[in-house]
Amino acid sequence: MGAFFLGLLVSVVVSLLYTGVVLFTYKEQSVETAQILYVAHGLLNGAAVGLVTGLMARGRAGAWAAGALVAALGAFFGYTNAVPLIIAEQDGVPAIGDMMEIDPLIPAKAWWGANGDAEWIALLGLVVAAGTAWVLAHLVGKRSTPLPLPAPVMPSGPVMSSGPAMPQGPGPVPPSAPVPPSGNGGGGVGAKTILKGVGVVAGLVVLAVGYFLSQDDADHAKAGDCLKNNGTTVAPDLQVVECGGAEAVYKVVEVIPDTLETSRCEGRSDIGYQEQTRGGRRSSGKQFVLCLDEIKK
Repeated sequence: MGAFFLGLLVSVVVSLLYTGVVLFTYKEQSVETAQILYVAHGLLNGAAVGLVTGLMARGRAGAWAAGALVAALGAFFGYTNAVPLIIAEQDGVPAIGDMMEIDPLIPAKAWWGANGDAEWIALLGLVVAAGTAWVLAHLVGKRSTPLPLPAPVMPSGPVMSSGPAMPQGPGPVPPSAPVPPSGNGGGGVGAKTILKGVGVVAGLVVLAVGYFLSQDDADHAKAGDCLKNNGTTVAPDLQVVECGGAEAVYKVVEVIPDTLETSRCEGRSDIGYQEQTRGGRRSSGKQFVLCLDEIKK
């Protein structure tokens, strides 16, 4: 039970952090960004719960299953808890009471997808959370399960009930007591195992965050998207932002792939922007031209 409650506590903490991130950034998030952030939270929640469950419950498969369930619930409630908070920020705290009277399932419906096109993302977050928790608890738990000591072998033959032991001449020598294996020997999780688990979790989180950040780069822009310039006129660094925001300075009229000829935007838009990226963590490895119109303020 200790593993379950500790995993639950860890899941609640991670979920609250995610809820806070959603609350403070939802205005700048696109639909794709929100979906990626949701799945990344499921990964992080599952990793945290799985690590704790594996360390505490060791080889108990029932505890692994409970940890997977807790992580999935954490992914669900991390998102749904943000919905009433957003409603309260927009319309005031009394709006939460109105929501409860009109339809208390609004947070769950928002999680599932109001337009019916986000169901697979909703389920993916649960699967990622539960699967990560199970796999990590299994890996850490198996490594930390103590190995059984071999039973001592008793000598055959009559045993003296009292009195000093008398030499019997040549014969079998009673074996000595078994010596416990040195080091960890499976008798507990070692520092290396913990560091490996933490390293795996950190690596997965870094990959998820890197992918999440890259979705707003110019090489993911589509016609109709708005952009801001984090660089200068000479060395622009364009990033996709929400249209209507104060940061938006350009609107994408057309995306022309596999070319660097900005002259193809003449007559179509105000300016042409070309970029050639290298394949890597923050780019998709392609060349393209964006035909942009300046947003009049």
